[in-house]
Amino acid sequence: MGHSQGAAIAFLLRSYIADLQNNKLLPADIVFKTYCSAPPKPGNTYYAYDYNYLTRGGWGIAVTNAADWVPQTPFSIQTLNDFNKPNPFVNADELINKQSFFKRLYIRHVYNQLKKTPEKAQKANEKYLGNLVYKFIKKQLPQYTEPVYAHDNSYTSCGMPVILMPDDDYRAKFPNDSENVFVHHMFWPYYYLAEKEYLN
Repeated sequence: MGHSQGAAIAFLLRSYIADLQNNKLLPADIVFKTYCSAPPKPGNTYYAYDYNYLTRGGWGIAVTNAADWVPQTPFSIQTLNDFNKPNPFVNADELINKQSFFKRLYIRHVYNQLKKTPEKAQKANEKYLGNLVYKFIKKQLPQYTEPVYAHDNSYTSCGMPVILMPDDDYRAKFPNDSENVFVHHMFWPYYYLAEKEYLN
């Protein structure tokens, strides 16, 4: 189990344990249950599919306070390259070219706007949250080699969701505070909502 960054580690550790079991480095008959509270999104859509399939049947729980911003991170950017194939976007050029001249100009303009904007955002995300962050890490860990980045930022939540919904009493006890952006993220707001929802 883990909370916040610990929740992200718990997701990845559960996946790693499954890999060890698949490679017969751990007994396959050991069953693990994973509890993640205040979890950020741990991976892309395909990681979420894999994790949710692995923990199907209630073996992976993700507890989220609906007022907490951390589970909404990191930024999710879906490009046309992130869709399963086949899809209608693979042959978009061929379909656009079949249109009349003026329709083709208009559709091409709209299509390029939809295609290029998320691609540009994905590249910026990789530049700042990948390459730039690596430079800071390299100062502390000179032996660390920069990884090859997957050009995919379609981050997705994982696990069976257990949503803790704030009410008026919660808002009075834990009011928004611009000086403390973690007011809804820490252990006590989660504990308060879980106790109110499940123990009363």
